[in-house]
Amino acid sequence: MKVPRGCSITEPECEGAARPASRWRLGGEIPKAIDNLLIAGERARDAWATKESEAQFAEALELAGENIEARTRIQYRLGQSLVQLSEFDQGATVLDEILPRLEGRQEVEG
Repeated sequence: MKVPRGCSITEPECEGAARPASRWRLGGEIPKAIDNLLIAGERARDAWATKESEAQFAEALELAGENIEARTRIQYRLGQSLVQLSEFDQGATVLDEILPRLEGRQEVEG
């Protein structure tokens, strides 16, 4: 799906993955809801919709609750997205926070 540059995630052509996330959440399928929110956040990032992207990642973090593994995965992707959006200081802050928890490929890429 090609998303127009700078569009709002609330527009039909941008919201793609956010709608299924709501359905998964309501159905109690939290991991699937998180996955869809991450996709929506990355689609918003690709459209240079910074606030919408951050909102999707924030919702995913809220759903993750105290699950450290899920939170680390979300924060890793959020940090990468912020850097790609040229929000270098914010991205570095997020990635610095999770650096001690990264391992394997994430650690090498980080």
